[in-house]
Amino acid sequence: MEAPAIVAHDVSYCSGAYRSFEFSSFEVSPGEVCVLLSTEHASARDVLLAVAGLVRPTSGSLVVCGAELAGGAPVSGLAALRRAFAPRERLPRAQVGLGVFERVAEVSGAWTVEEAVAREARLRAHRGGAARVRGAAGTNGSSRAGDIADLAAGVTAGGAGHAAACSPECEPAADATGKRDAKQNPFGAGSRASDVLPFLAALGLATASEQEIDRLSPAQRARLSAALALAGAPRVAVIDLTDPFVTGLSAADASMLVEDVCSVAVRMGTAVLVATSEPACACAVEAFGCPACALDIPAAEALDAMRASGRPSEPVPAASMPGDFAREGDAAPDSLAPKREVMA
Repeated sequence: MEAPAIVAHDVSYCSGAYRSFEFSSFEVSPGEVCVLLSTEHASARDVLLAVAGLVRPTSGSLVVCGAELAGGAPVSGLAALRRAFAPRERLPRAQVGLGVFERVAEVSGAWTVEEAVAREARLRAHRGGAARVRGAAGTNGSSRAGDIADLAAGVTAGGAGHAAACSPECEPAADATGKRDAKQNPFGAGSRASDVLPFLAALGLATASEQEIDRLSPAQRARLSAALALAGAPRVAVIDLTDPFVTGLSAADASMLVEDVCSVAVRMGTAVLVATSEPACACAVEAFGCPACALDIPAAEALDAMRASGRPSEPVPAASMPGDFAREGDAAPDSLAPKREVMA
């Protein structure tokens, strides 16, 4: 059995008087989706950024793709000073895919859905290849966020890492008329021009592929965030459904999204962590046989109440995806199951 991609044991993050998440424990295996239920946006966001290597937990253990990212037990005095300057274990580049995170990993509203996802996939492929050449030493696991220092309370000063998404190596090539084609090799060298559309279709975004991001509905924005996190089949993906980018997302739309993400994740072999304030989302992933974890007492009570209300608990069959989106060595499925399209 393959080892879990994410293992958190009593992991906490506190900075001075600020307390974010505390004593959180969960595991996520490849091909599995774990929902983190929280009544506090900051706590859920901090957990996801910790998994991406952008927030360093202050106690407990957090292992992502074999790298220990937590600071260990609380210490003070000389021991704390030594820890502050000690080399920190970092994730290799392109191992963690990020959805949209305000001020950390944003996306231009002027881009179309297809352009944004194609750029992210190319960026992840470029950084992953560069990391393999350099041995992946001392680099961060995210793509758009780049190598950002630890973020106090989940807030970065400037969000400079996002500029990397507009770097020349990530731009589509220009044709004879000077027009750039976002469809050209969207998933790296050797990929077909049509690869991005089946991927978007699997996440219910095919009909919105040419739509500008500023014009998307909350449901479509949430699906775009998931598509950005999963583009290029990273080992781990983090999606924040509490981010202001998806303000207005309904519980029903959030639940349908996590169901589709479960189908995509199992085909890719990607471990996915989704933060939400909707107990219905947690019940939706549990119907797939995936785990859900409450980060605070009110969230745990809300989840228990929804479980007791008789939500369906039968595992849902995973949908198939084209072999191009699966990890190397996976068998290609016979067909692409039709997915729900989210209309504006």
